[in-house]
Amino acid sequence: MPPVTQLRQSHMKRVTNYLKMRVLGALESATGDSNIARYHAVSQITFLDEDGHPCQFTWRTIQTWWYYYRKHGITEAPDRADKGTTRKTTPEQLLEAIEQVLPGFHGKKYNIAEVYRACIQKGLLQRSQIAPNTFRRIVNRFDLRNTTITIRHNRPGLGFPPVVYQDGQRLGEATKTRHDRQRPASQYRVLKIQIPQSLFQMIRSYFGLSQNPFVIEENQTLLDHQQRHFDILKVHSQQGGLCVILGEPGTGKTVLKNALIHHNPKQWITPVINRSLHTWHNLLRLLCRAMEVESNGSDHKCEARLILEARNLNARGKNIIPIIDDAHLLPPEALRKLRLLLEDFPKNHNLILFGQPQLNTTLQLRHHADIKNRITYSARIDTLAPSNLIAFIHSQLDRVGLPHNTFTENATALVIRASEGTLRAVKNLCLGALLEAVRDRTKTVDLKQVNAVLMQPHWRHNSRDEPEEPLVTSNQKYRQPI
Repeated sequence: MPPVTQLRQSHMKRVTNYLKMRVLGALESATGDSNIARYHAVSQITFLDEDGHPCQFTWRTIQTWWYYYRKHGITEAPDRADKGTTRKTTPEQLLEAIEQVLPGFHGKKYNIAEVYRACIQKGLLQRSQIAPNTFRRIVNRFDLRNTTITIRHNRPGLGFPPVVYQDGQRLGEATKTRHDRQRPASQYRVLKIQIPQSLFQMIRSYFGLSQNPFVIEENQTLLDHQQRHFDILKVHSQQGGLCVILGEPGTGKTVLKNALIHHNPKQWITPVINRSLHTWHNLLRLLCRAMEVESNGSDHKCEARLILEARNLNARGKNIIPIIDDAHLLPPEALRKLRLLLEDFPKNHNLILFGQPQLNTTLQLRHHADIKNRITYSARIDTLAPSNLIAFIHSQLDRVGLPHNTFTENATALVIRASEGTLRAVKNLCLGALLEAVRDRTKTVDLKQVNAVLMQPHWRHNSRDEPEEPLVTSNQKYRQPI
């Protein structure tokens, strides 16, 4: 008879459920007045596995199997519902804590455990929130190689301070001196800590992407309605005029503006003013800087320089297309003076105003009739239909190489319903859902991930669904009118 093998916890092999159930079945006929006595009795019995090998099990192993079978109906420990996810502390919070304690290690050696202790001592983290092993596991979980924090420690007695670098850039107050550059690398101890630096790096690393998903790029493909407006604006930019593009926030005005700026940089001169909430004095100087003209001196001198520069560019065959974003914030006086300034520009220039629908209300006023009569083209970018939003999501997934089923049909429908037809809301929702998928360690975005994003307060706020409340500006309680 072959020798009996007693399987203990330190030398446990993979035991089949069939053999476990035979062991648990022996408990019913085992002798003993208590469960512990029956566990000890069964631990003395020899069982044969499927291959005919005899083996015995310790009474504690049998007790564990019986506990799981009685409580869960299985003989193994069930998986946790939040397995693989961060429960109390997010990677972003750890990153913020690490960045705050790193400058304190200037001139000292440290490892990940010492970084953890420093975070605890400064009160940035608590032991009840994250254990040391969990801290190390989260720091090393994301296979990110884009951000490297390097600490070079001099050998004792050299007399030179250590230097801290991040991606080649110095951290803290230390500087890389001439002696540091001349010293051989063997005289330094290099410690590298890989941590997730940003949201996009986490998503790229987990999904294996080389590009950032759902971002506005210079060469981004325009949607059909954006391409139609772009083609018309190109014609007016060659002949001259005043164009107004209206739209609610998030409908795609910025994408259209970027397409105009990067269309033909050699032929088109597109000075852009994004900070339009200024007086004419400041707005004029912003326009000078955008056209690379000296902005010193009085307003009259600045206007003369702008007119001269515009004429010189026109003589060289350039098209001048000034663009003002958020034009609905322009003061009426600044808008009128801008129109008078452009009267002396070459006639083939094209001023494009991007703004919200309030801009059209301002231009309808009687004292702005001189500006309204000069408008050659105006358009309003409305919210998109669900089919267009689905096409936008699929185009973004195609751009980075993700399959369309990355977002399930239910998740896509919820994103479209919650975005209310705006591109920016779709982009932010999809980006947040991808981050939730990284946290949940899944490659598919479903309702769980989208709902986790929609639980954030700024997504839940909707003024149309809230009752009107009186504005209270004192400590007195509001009284209903009699």
